[in-house]
Amino acid sequence: MVAQIQKTAVITALVSLPLVLAIPHLSQARSNILTGGVSISYDYEDRDESYFDDPDTEIDESRIEREEDDYKALALSPYFILTSTTPRDNLEFHVRPELRYDLYASESDFDGSFRVVADRYITRAWQVGVSNEILRSDYYRTSGDVLDPAAPPEAAATGDPTLPELSPDTRRTRYWRNTLELFSEHTYSQESLIRLGFNYIVLRNDDDDFSDVEDFDRYEFILADEHRFNPRWSTLLDLRYIIGDFQPAEIAAVAEDEPAPIETTSDLDEYRLFMELRNHSIPRNPLSASYSFIGTRYDETEIEEDIDIHQVRFTWRRDYSPGTYTSIGIGPAYVVSGDDESWEGTGLAEWNYALQRGNLNVAVEKGYDTEDFDGTSERGLVDYWESRFSFSYRLSQYLTMTGRLSYLYEDREDVITVPLESPDETIEAIDSFELDTYHNDRYEANIGLGYTFMQYYTASVDYTFTKQESDRIDEEYDDHRILLTLSWESELLRW
Repeated sequence: MVAQIQKTAVITALVSLPLVLAIPHLSQARSNILTGGVSISYDYEDRDESYFDDPDTEIDESRIEREEDDYKALALSPYFILTSTTPRDNLEFHVRPELRYDLYASESDFDGSFRVVADRYITRAWQVGVSNEILRSDYYRTSGDVLDPAAPPEAAATGDPTLPELSPDTRRTRYWRNTLELFSEHTYSQESLIRLGFNYIVLRNDDDDFSDVEDFDRYEFILADEHRFNPRWSTLLDLRYIIGDFQPAEIAAVAEDEPAPIETTSDLDEYRLFMELRNHSIPRNPLSASYSFIGTRYDETEIEEDIDIHQVRFTWRRDYSPGTYTSIGIGPAYVVSGDDESWEGTGLAEWNYALQRGNLNVAVEKGYDTEDFDGTSERGLVDYWESRFSFSYRLSQYLTMTGRLSYLYEDREDVITVPLESPDETIEAIDSFELDTYHNDRYEANIGLGYTFMQYYTASVDYTFTKQESDRIDEEYDDHRILLTLSWESELLRW
């Protein structure tokens, strides 16, 4: 794993350094700022799983230790941010090591993140860029300030928002994740540009004995075009090709004298297309029509069923003032999973209200997707309804409050292993596979407070409650999480 991380870091350096070294008059044109800080946090999590309360369930031994104790840890994290800019380029280094001490296990671990971001305008119309983040953590969220989970993801999120997130269903499992993003963007006319991109994600779990987690390599190639024909009409095209390389699962050999087990793989190829036609003929009432396609092809078609999803949506948005709008969209969806096909519906209703010192957002969305890169062994189609409410508000010059409520309704398809009995004791049976359809309901509530004092210090408290009900007993849980953080941050040097 270390070799893989080092290899990716070298690739990042080889790509980013020419962007910087190619800048003429480097020492005269650059503005450099070094920011430093340190934070100490107390992280407490209590998860109650129905899996352990059912007397008819055979308990996975790898999960017993995680249920016996709650999670309680102290973390100390110094961090440094170096930014170097000119009118034509930007270079950033984010370094955040973290020493985490588990109060229950009485042992320490080193977590942290390192991120480099570089972009440069080769010409006035052509920009290239690269970013790479190496993250070690035991918390599922990878977007935003991952080492300060109290921070709202939208406040600190960087990079491509379409990159997959890890599943919150697993307990605290420590992992390495490396995310590399490359892009080249050319503006060929006013408000019109073409973009080429490449994303590469490596996920490696330290807790190999926990059967719910799975390692993968994810490669993504991107071609996007945004074109404005005139003040009224514009289009958007986004085409992506994704390769998923997963660690193979072992299955028992057919005969006892076979030394090597048979291996299966859920490697995949995924195709994503999004097209949108926009019209601005009516002031403050933009209209759009969009089509999206998701096609997933699994290497082992006897285990996983190929999936095609076609979705069309017609959307009307009403802008009342800057930051305040309503949006309503509806359309049909055609879903093919293996030999099954059906006509369904898709839609979106959203209201956003900008306050003088905050923001409110309410949204309900219905759609279809595939989920293959959440760090678990689950694969396949997801039919979802999502309702969410979020807000942020500055109570005073120094005190801010954030919160969110959400409800996620999911119908999922996943392949499960069905053990078979062999009629001959001298021959070991091969497990068979069958498609399992199950349902999840997830409820989440979050509230956070942040207080800034003495100019450089911030104290924050964040509480999150998550409840999941599922047809699968091992995926039902109630989760309470409290995070207390005290941090100091200041500009150390400018030149």
